[in-house]
Amino acid sequence: MSAQKGKDLLLKVDSDGAGTFTIIFRVLAPIARPTLVAFSLFSVVYHWNDFFWPLVMTTTDAVRTLPVGVAMLREEGTGARWHIIMAGSMFVVAPVLAIFAVAQRHIVRAFTFTSLK
Repeated sequence: MSAQKGKDLLLKVDSDGAGTFTIIFRVLAPIARPTLVAFSLFSVVYHWNDFFWPLVMTTTDAVRTLPVGVAMLREEGTGARWHIIMAGSMFVVAPVLAIFAVAQRHIVRAFTFTSLK
C-alpha cells in the first residue's frame, strides 16, 4: 500500500468516528498480519536452527539445543551411526515443517501483498 493510499484510508476511518484502538485493531492489524506472521516464522526458524551460539554458551548436555545435540550424536570411536543422526534430524526438522504448514497461507499472502506495491 502506498503512503498516500494509507493516509487516505486512515482519514476515511477517522472521519467515520473510529477511535485509535479501532483503527489499530480493525484496520492496521489485518493489513499487517501476513507480514508479521512471515517475519515471525523466519525469525523462529533462524533461532531454532542456530548452532554456534548455543554451542559456545552451553557447557552441559542437559541444556544444549537440538541442533547441537544432533551434532554431538557422532561418536569418536565408532564413527557416525547415521540412523540415529537421521532420527535426531527429524526432531529438528519436524517442528519447523509443522509451523510452516500452519502459517503457509499467511506467508504467501505477505509475499503477494508486498509484490503488488
